[in-house]
Amino acid sequence: MTNLKDFCDGEFDAVVCVFAIFFADNMKRQIDQMWRLVRPGGKLAVIDSGPRTFEPAYSHWNRY
Repeated sequence: MTNLKDFCDGEFDAVVCVFAIFFADNMKRQIDQMWRLVRPGGKLAVIDSGPRTFEPAYSHWNRY
């Protein structure tokens, strides 16, 4: 498994974490590490589940 420490600061244009951040022992530290990897002007996307995660798409879909 690759460790985030294996990558250089600003190495990526974007970093995406989908339904996985809750596995981290320390979520804040993990997000800080992901931000470290994003170049200036880049994007960090962290997607997690919770109430209304898929809204408004889910409600729209349920109407049919």
